[in-house]
Amino acid sequence: MFVKKNWACFALSVSLLFVVLVPYPAYAAESVPGEVIVMLRGDVTQARGKAESVARRSGAQQLETFDALSEATGVIFARFRSEGRGNGALVSKFSADPDVLCAMPNYIFQRSNRFADAPNDPSYVSGDLWGLKRIGADVAWAISSGDASMRVAVMDGGVDVTHEDLRGNVDVDRSRYFEKNPTGDSLHLEEHGTHVAGTIGAVGDNDIGVVGVNWRTSVISLGIFDPETENETTAAMIGAIDHLLAIFRDEPDIRIPAVNMSFGTHFSQTPLEAIDTPLWHAFKALDNTGRIVLSIAAGNEGFELGAPAPYRLMLGGEVYCEVGDYPYPNSYIGLNNTILVGSTRSDDKASEFSCWSAKHVLIAAPGSEILSTTPGDQYKPLS
Repeated sequence: MFVKKNWACFALSVSLLFVVLVPYPAYAAESVPGEVIVMLRGDVTQARGKAESVARRSGAQQLETFDALSEATGVIFARFRSEGRGNGALVSKFSADPDVLCAMPNYIFQRSNRFADAPNDPSYVSGDLWGLKRIGADVAWAISSGDASMRVAVMDGGVDVTHEDLRGNVDVDRSRYFEKNPTGDSLHLEEHGTHVAGTIGAVGDNDIGVVGVNWRTSVISLGIFDPETENETTAAMIGAIDHLLAIFRDEPDIRIPAVNMSFGTHFSQTPLEAIDTPLWHAFKALDNTGRIVLSIAAGNEGFELGAPAPYRLMLGGEVYCEVGDYPYPNSYIGLNNTILVGSTRSDDKASEFSCWSAKHVLIAAPGSEILSTTPGDQYKPLS
């Protein structure tokens, strides 16, 4: 998984400144049983009708289409379900349809900070925002401390929009929740999402709690984690991307210079093979707008990015990745507006869990024991 918060804030600071298919390989990652994400040929203005037709031929149920994403790419994106069939068989069934460009399971992505244990570093003191000093935030603040018209998207859990140190800095109207939510709230309260939002944009100069990289901003919360399992699905991630594309389409003057992404899973596919999937095409559609930087955590597995996993990794007694797997989305290739961010400690050394690569990881930023906002007007250090 991946360390979120301060990797995001450093990448944010940088951004503010300046289908012929092959057979699908075996699936190592966990996925939603009986669900697939599919790309279809056809008129995108008739997406639902085309999806229903393909569903009938495949003996499946069409769950949703992603209209803004379809419009942006000229290809229909849809989610289907078929009870009682394995995902491999379901992908094969859809892939045999002449109207299907590619199909993939609705993979489950796990949240970043569930994997890495916070280091027991005595130099950390509650309330000491050492990370801001390391990125030279004070230098940036001498030029600008933020602007409410500058929005930042956070694909994570929900955000406590009533937090004393976040009120006014969250764009509630444009925020959404894309996973099932038993509370019914569009912004389910969640610790990690609230923590990330505070690192990016806790209100500054208000004599309360902490200060974010931006004293004033508008965080767009894209809730993609299931509040019960703390995992996310491919469909939720694509739904969030679809929402961002709809915002760009409907509001051509809006500024959203960066989106923070800190989540992941592992596939047996190589990065070259992974570009033949609906999820890569969704990322590419967002990348192609040229209006937003995708700030992606390098990862918490301690592996070298671009190389297959050298050993099996266990999480909670279960296999998290197998030998030879690659982590995604941080192994995607062919994206032009992406920054992979590694994690550092307060002594400026790499966090022991941080993934690395001389070629792919462009920057590293504070990511160990970072103090920020948590639900209920609370504050807590997380890694």
